[in-house]
Amino acid sequence: MAHLKIEILAPHFAMIIYTKLFSRLGMAFISQFFLIFCLPAQDLLTLEQAIELTMSQNFQVQIAKMDQQIALNNQDRGVAGMLPTINVGGDLNGSIVNSVQQFLTGDPRRFTWARNTSQTIGVNAAWVVYNGKTRSNTYRLLGINQEISQLNVRNQMEIALNNVMTNYYDIVQRVQTLKVLTQNLNVSSQRAQVAKERYELGAFSRMDWLRAQVDLNNDSAAVINQKQSIWEAKITLNQLLNRAPDLDFAVADSIPLAQDLDYTELKNQTGSRNTNIQTAQKQRLTSELSLQIAKGNRLPVGTLNVGASAFNSRFGAGFLVSNRNVTTNGALSLVLPLYNGSIFRRQIANAHIGIKQAEETIKFTQNQTLASFEIAYRDYERTKALYDLEKYNNQVAQQNLEIALERYKLGSLSTIDFRDVQQIAVAAANRLIGIQFQLKRNEINLLRVSGELIKKVE
Repeated sequence: MAHLKIEILAPHFAMIIYTKLFSRLGMAFISQFFLIFCLPAQDLLTLEQAIELTMSQNFQVQIAKMDQQIALNNQDRGVAGMLPTINVGGDLNGSIVNSVQQFLTGDPRRFTWARNTSQTIGVNAAWVVYNGKTRSNTYRLLGINQEISQLNVRNQMEIALNNVMTNYYDIVQRVQTLKVLTQNLNVSSQRAQVAKERYELGAFSRMDWLRAQVDLNNDSAAVINQKQSIWEAKITLNQLLNRAPDLDFAVADSIPLAQDLDYTELKNQTGSRNTNIQTAQKQRLTSELSLQIAKGNRLPVGTLNVGASAFNSRFGAGFLVSNRNVTTNGALSLVLPLYNGSIFRRQIANAHIGIKQAEETIKFTQNQTLASFEIAYRDYERTKALYDLEKYNNQVAQQNLEIALERYKLGSLSTIDFRDVQQIAVAAANRLIGIQFQLKRNEINLLRVSGELIKKVE
């Protein structure tokens, strides 16, 4: 995607500060300014790094990936009942017998504390060979659930990327605003110096001097408040990236804007790639499979059972000393459900309702998504037009400020009039910064709705 870098701050504004301010302000003010406003060096956090951290550390993305792994684990033929079940079991029994056996010959046999023991071990396997395709439909249902979990991961990624990218560029615009406010503070300092000099010469009233001093203090407060807002925005971004809230960093100094986004292409992508629409379509498939499973429950169930067992016993009393045998068995059973309180009938009826409900959900999701797309695109077009207008307004306002500063130094412009021009210039610069951020935010939102956001950042 081609990008166009836009420089927010007009060169005229900077020239006023660096070519004319230094002649008026002494080294003492310059040293004080750098002591107060220059920040220590910070590690640069690029947008690409923020995106990478989002993919690997964002809480919601990681939770969605775990759900996807669970769904992938469940996509197994054994879970669907397509594989046999095998069980092994055994018994160990023992007894002590005291007995007297009387024979016809008249000779009795006595047994005291005679021990009898027996051991049994067996293995059994059961396999459902037919149940009305319920097993195969269940396996397909597990596969679709896994696909839905993939869409959920993608949806969480889109949401996270939208939030991270928007917050990142929000910090950029706040930093740009801080630069404007700092430059405005420099102009106010120069104005206060001029007012003081002219007051001492008797050309200005004390009120003019005090007014310039009050405006200087107000502009200083605006810089302090803007620094606080930057910190708050950084804390929010650190939370989204699952990092320490107090971790400081620097960001890019400009906001790249995309070239014109094609309406027709994005609208077509919205209908085919939007994750909410795709999820709704997958949900309809699950409803259809649920109907097939409900119908399959009314069909016969054929089960094959095979097994083998071994038995060994020893007797301490009686005619037998031991007994051993090995047995194998097999059986094929067929069960036809005839009546279960109309549960199957209600399941089928509910499945039909579920299909109709899924179809309505698809229509609703498509309508809602396309409406969101239309709103997002028109908002994008609006902010793009306002951006071009504000660029021109900013250029005019900065040129007007330069002229006003010269007239103020010559004494042909009052303090109040100069302050009005100064505030208009600051407002114009801030509006340009704000509308550029809105344009970028609308661009990101438009790509998210159309399902193109992840593709654009890859």
